[in-house]
Amino acid sequence: MVFTASGTGFLVTSSSFAGSLPASEGRIQRTTDGGASWVTVWQEPGASLYWVGTVGSEVVASGVLTQPGNNDSSASSPLLLVSTDGGTSWVPITPSLPSLARGMTDGGAWPGFRLDFLTRSVGLAVPDSAEGQELLDAQLLRTTDAGRHWVVVELPGGTPNGGLAFVDPVDGFATGTTAGCQGQIWSTHDSGANWQPVPGTCEGYVLDALSFPDSQDGFAAGGNYYKFGLYPQLALLATTNGGRNWTTRYAQGGSPQGGGGGAGGPFANLRFVTPTVGYALSGGCVMGANGPCGGPLWSTTNAGHTWNQSSVSGLRLATNGADSLWLVDARAAGGGDVLWHSSNRAASWTPVADVANIAISNLAVSGDTLWIATDAGQFISTDKGRSWAALPAAAQQAEQHYGTVVAVGPSGLVVIGGENDQVWISHDGGISGRMDSVPVHYEVGTIAFANDRQALAVGLGLGCDNNTPVVTTTDGGSTWHQASTVTVGGLGRVSYGSSLAVLTGLIGTGCPNAVATSTDGGKNWTTWSFPPFLDCLSTSAAGDTAILFCADKTSPTAPVTILVTRSAGRDWYSYTLQTSTAPTSVVASSSGQLWAIGPPGLLWHSTDGGADWEVLTPTLPVAN
Repeated sequence: MVFTASGTGFLVTSSSFAGSLPASEGRIQRTTDGGASWVTVWQEPGASLYWVGTVGSEVVASGVLTQPGNNDSSASSPLLLVSTDGGTSWVPITPSLPSLARGMTDGGAWPGFRLDFLTRSVGLAVPDSAEGQELLDAQLLRTTDAGRHWVVVELPGGTPNGGLAFVDPVDGFATGTTAGCQGQIWSTHDSGANWQPVPGTCEGYVLDALSFPDSQDGFAAGGNYYKFGLYPQLALLATTNGGRNWTTRYAQGGSPQGGGGGAGGPFANLRFVTPTVGYALSGGCVMGANGPCGGPLWSTTNAGHTWNQSSVSGLRLATNGADSLWLVDARAAGGGDVLWHSSNRAASWTPVADVANIAISNLAVSGDTLWIATDAGQFISTDKGRSWAALPAAAQQAEQHYGTVVAVGPSGLVVIGGENDQVWISHDGGISGRMDSVPVHYEVGTIAFANDRQALAVGLGLGCDNNTPVVTTTDGGSTWHQASTVTVGGLGRVSYGSSLAVLTGLIGTGCPNAVATSTDGGKNWTTWSFPPFLDCLSTSAAGDTAILFCADKTSPTAPVTILVTRSAGRDWYSYTLQTSTAPTSVVASSSGQLWAIGPPGLLWHSTDGGADWEVLTPTLPVAN
């Protein structure tokens, strides 16, 4: 995504391949009003676009093109698109690339490059730092004929790893790594044809990103990957004399003496809009071929001396002036359709999306209260989904420390858990809350509230031959005591209605495939066996209604089965849902009332225990 000085912007999208199905259409969208509205100016089946930028009056986009129906990425062709009329018409170019850059599966492949055109003819391509440790055998490429032919240029003694910035068409800087320096800066004074290491910039951590808001003030960002536990995890170097000398401006995460708190580094994307106002994304993949990887957004207003973490995460960022910031959500790389926009220097954010395409990934329900997690954020409804509001800021902040929403209640209950034995409980819809400790083994596995006062919780860490302790509260989570133990095998999942509690065991660990039910608040349990071909892991209960959501282990295309009781477990009914339209989660909200999410990301509702369903489109507070 890129914006010009006049407020015109361009957004490119990539498509995904699913088996032998045709690829979706890659697109270029344009705005001429600062992002208020967008129109598609180019689209092509099988296209995946990864970068867009401008040089003078020209717009350039890069990606790959695969014939529809071919899911073999090695058959993709590199692609450049050039527009000389502000994005109205586009000319495709098939660039000639060095051997490694022609590959489609390694860190040096063409889809993993970001481009920087210095003039209409001269440009450079640098590996995307969001790929993180996947940047194996990375190359720095250069063209002098507007992208038709590319050659490798060397960083003497080093390998590029993502940072590239030019202060004018001749003078620029790049980051990389050497045998003795995890992070190093190089400079060029001939438009990238030749490079020299900058003295005094050998660092013991990666330098992934560069930004020069003017010719004298520059910044280089990086750090150590969080998983290594090394200091610092977030780091920033700065220059005030055009890159001749660099000093450490910021270093956080871990401790120079060892240990210390995590910061989720390194910085992998950097953009200073003035010498004092800047933004950075942390992230970058640390293992596996799953890039690119995004992370939280950070902002500074004092030239990088201190940084504040925002409530949103992303993979790409673009600025439109000093105050307007656009963020491509990290999940958008996996098929999301959400942008985040801030008009106040990252103080607050508005999701921008096509509401009909927003996928719902998680759901919690109690009575008339619903909570959903989507690519556009989290939302709560207190009127059975007729109207929605964003999750309050206090609850969002609690999630950064304790996990995610695990339960909601009809009177304003919001429960956030998932970090050790700590849970955050709110009784006013997430506006305020408190942290409580739940005395379970190791950490909280699941917690379920029958109402705003009564709850059951089970912990993690016990094997198949051990009894799982079940703890209970009757005062909204202030105090807990052990109610019983039950053997269901491994990691349990619990649900709790006023008349029935259900506890399932974890399948796939050699543990018995079983479910336990209780009708006296978790004091006593009856264990039942599943059919051996069903994995019934997900459970939900409300009132006298309970759900078991089961997958058929014998075939990935077999129908999904839900087992439903409306009589506190005395009688169960089985419903099969075809895989192509089956929900991914089913939740009981009250007697006979069921809610579900699943393809195509809509909300489903049943009032008769699952026999019949209607599909609803939530009216979310999202800008189109």
